[in-house]
Amino acid sequence: MVQRETKYFLIAVIGTTINITAYVGLLDLQSSIHISHNLGTTSLSITFGCGLLLSLFVTPLLLCNLGAKWTLILGEFGFSVLTLANFYPGYVTIIPGSIAGSMGESFVWTASQVYVANLFLHRPADNEHDADSNGEITDLWFGRFFGILKTCVIWANLISYGVLYGFKSSSISNFTNGNYSNCASNFCYATTKHGSGSYIPHNRNSLYILLGVYLVLQLFSVCLHVFYLEPAERSAAHIPNSTTVVRTSILNIISSSVKSTAYHLTSTDQILMTPIIFYYGFMVSYSLSDFTRAFVSCTLGVEEVGLVMAIYGVFNATMGFGAGKASHMFGLPIVYIVTCSFDIGNYVVQLLFRPEVATRYWVFALAAMLGTSDGIWQTVISISEIVYFRDRLELAFAGVSFWQVLAMTVGFIMSGRVCLKIRLILLISNVVLGCFGYGITETKRRNTRNYLSEENEPILES
Repeated sequence: MVQRETKYFLIAVIGTTINITAYVGLLDLQSSIHISHNLGTTSLSITFGCGLLLSLFVTPLLLCNLGAKWTLILGEFGFSVLTLANFYPGYVTIIPGSIAGSMGESFVWTASQVYVANLFLHRPADNEHDADSNGEITDLWFGRFFGILKTCVIWANLISYGVLYGFKSSSISNFTNGNYSNCASNFCYATTKHGSGSYIPHNRNSLYILLGVYLVLQLFSVCLHVFYLEPAERSAAHIPNSTTVVRTSILNIISSSVKSTAYHLTSTDQILMTPIIFYYGFMVSYSLSDFTRAFVSCTLGVEEVGLVMAIYGVFNATMGFGAGKASHMFGLPIVYIVTCSFDIGNYVVQLLFRPEVATRYWVFALAAMLGTSDGIWQTVISISEIVYFRDRLELAFAGVSFWQVLAMTVGFIMSGRVCLKIRLILLISNVVLGCFGYGITETKRRNTRNYLSEENEPILES
């Protein structure tokens, strides 16, 4: 039984990693290669804005009726359409492609997590010890899942770096003028729109080759999941005043889905967890847009984005593995406190950083710090959601996707329109508020557990 679960776990995570490899590689370059008229960040805003609506109204519906497998495949196909649109960039192609890409952003992340959760939470328990051991999914299996999944950042950016840097002329140097006064935390779109030479590849053919590689990877992952991935058992979401979803009509299904999603999003625990989920999405949008453009392209050139973000991916994947084990060993509260303090220090360093030729390698260090935060937060947030909402996983992960996508939409809309210093200050405020909300949620949970234990003691004694 365990071998079967491991087999389908590997098929799910490897296929998803291959598909998201292409998607992430494209995202990392969007704000640079389409800097003209802010087309890149407009595309990202549409992708995540439409994904927000899909997360709220469509994702729970598909998960409950199609299952995690086919919801995942549908999202992966949407990513492929977005890649195709980038072969001929323009508002006529990018906008429809971004809408299709929003299916991937909404469906893939949620469906893959639900698939893995259902795969292991529904293992048959032969005894009480086995039933308790199923809880290991909250740390070990999700740590492995995100650890493997986040290697996509490494592969995506190594492919990007290999193709773009390989076609770059050796006579072109990014560190020639020595004027970086408008880079890093001093970056404002209004002060850099006249100089876009370092943001666009000098050889356009290299970009087409890169997009072709990404498209082949995405189509391969879709075929892998269609033919070799077995559907996983679905958990029953607890809907107020109902135990099953009414299937008499499409209208009833949609109505039930919206009501149950709204019920979950307005629950006390989910409201308290929302700030840290929002912060994570806001941080990712910053890493994919403002950081790559202001710290990497502005100082090193767009050809170096792949290498810098590959470093980001190495630390991202490593911490995806480590965060699950650390949560199991030390407990979630310790991980939250340490990571929150780490992030605040990271943003303060970025505010103070002044790029020069002698300090260029600090950009790699800053990317490593952001990758560390990304790897930890996504894992511990998923663990937290399973701990608090084990009885309604589809709704819980759909809620996570909703708030993350909303945060990323806001972040991409702000990108290129708000100076970096303001973004960094907002990130510091967000992470503090998020950890405070988690602290209240965890305190509430422990108080409830202690109260129930005290009430059960007299019954056991009698």
